[in-house]
Amino acid sequence: MDIATEYRSHPGQGRSRTVPRALAALRAVRSRGRVIVRSLDARHHADIEAFYTGLSPQTLSRRFHTPCTVLRPYQLRFALSMDGTEHIALGAFRDGELVGDGRLVRVRSDAPTAEIAVTVADGAQGHGVGARLLHRIGERARREGVTHLVYTIQTDNDAAVRLFAARGRTQSRGSGQLTGVIDVAALAGSQSPYRAGPIAARPGTSINPTTEILK
Repeated sequence: MDIATEYRSHPGQGRSRTVPRALAALRAVRSRGRVIVRSLDARHHADIEAFYTGLSPQTLSRRFHTPCTVLRPYQLRFALSMDGTEHIALGAFRDGELVGDGRLVRVRSDAPTAEIAVTVADGAQGHGVGARLLHRIGERARREGVTHLVYTIQTDNDAAVRLFAARGRTQSRGSGQLTGVIDVAALAGSQSPYRAGPIAARPGTSINPTTEILK
């Protein structure tokens, strides 16, 4: 017999103790597996390092536009360099674990254009985490006065290409890369495409900022 059923069976016994326990249990069940997006700052350094060191070589390579077998020190330094103004970071957490990382980077705090990056952990790909992060990046960009988001992805990254196909316009294509621009007003004003669901592995999904910003 679960807590809620026990209370219904004995409504006059232990009300003050049982009701909070029942509500807490129900909330825990309902929140299990949900993805929550929040801002990342210095308090999340350990989460960010664990996230990036846990990425597969394929996802790392797509994230940083260079062949990677392990996370390099300069890449980790960049991942930890968010300042909340010129380099904004958003994290997608599932059951307390960082499973998605979104970045918005601009050359100065009042610049109207920013580069974006979205990376999803290998075990969390294919379930809308990247789409939700992109939507939230659009909302944050609008609040920060950013009007356009620039993205660069690899042309063989099918999931990333699909993610941006309906949201941005291609500016250039070559050397295995595709660069495009997203209008923030359209992105932030759209309904979030995120769908909840169980997470299963689907390797290699990543949307990347340009190499120049990373180095």
